[in-house]
Amino acid sequence: MIGEFLEKNWTNVSSDLPAFFKQYMHFFVRPGELFLTAFEGIVESVSVFAVAVVVSGFLHNNADRLGRHSHHLTLRLVGDHGTRFFSLAGRIIQNVAQGIVGIALLEAIAFGGALLLAGVPHAGLLAVLALLLAISQIGAGIVMAPTVIWIWVTNDWTTALLFTLAMVPIYATENIMKPILMSRGLGTPIVVVVIGVLGGTIAFGLPGLFIGPILLAVLYELVFLWIDDGRQSRAEAQNNSPKL
Repeated sequence: MIGEFLEKNWTNVSSDLPAFFKQYMHFFVRPGELFLTAFEGIVESVSVFAVAVVVSGFLHNNADRLGRHSHHLTLRLVGDHGTRFFSLAGRIIQNVAQGIVGIALLEAIAFGGALLLAGVPHAGLLAVLALLLAISQIGAGIVMAPTVIWIWVTNDWTTALLFTLAMVPIYATENIMKPILMSRGLGTPIVVVVIGVLGGTIAFGLPGLFIGPILLAVLYELVFLWIDDGRQSRAEAQNNSPKL
């Protein structure tokens, strides 16, 4: 079925290699372009996130004064509801930082420690990759699953079993603790926050972890505030209408 095709192309390669690459170069170039595009996006997102962390460190020195100014600005923009939206944005930033970045960091540290104890090569690189995948919402399981398979293939069953048992609570932390921390103290449904995190990450990269849920949560609160104001206005109109 493929012998004739292989023979023809092998002959072309052995006789005229430049012509072969000229004819089939697009098959080799396209995967490389896709890989470079994905790698460029990851590097750009990580760079922006790192710059944001550094800038946040400098802003932290004037946190109280900047907080007051931001509070006054929201009051000026949206009136009496400014305090509500300002507090909502602050809680969402705190919850996302703890529920996504914090859990991802703890998961990566535990995963890296387990790799070192099991003697897996390139443990640091795998831990960093797991951290990036967990923060980007892809999930560290993409790195953990192949590692578990490699351990079972290359090590004795005792080491493999212990390593697998250690991976279960590490991976479960990401799926259990993250929703709990993200929804803590919020009146906004956790589904809205999660959709905001995913949509923000897709649209803005790693900084979208915070931009997306804040925008969606504020929009959610605005919609229900608008509905409640309309209901209250109708009730007041009915109470003030003359009775026959």
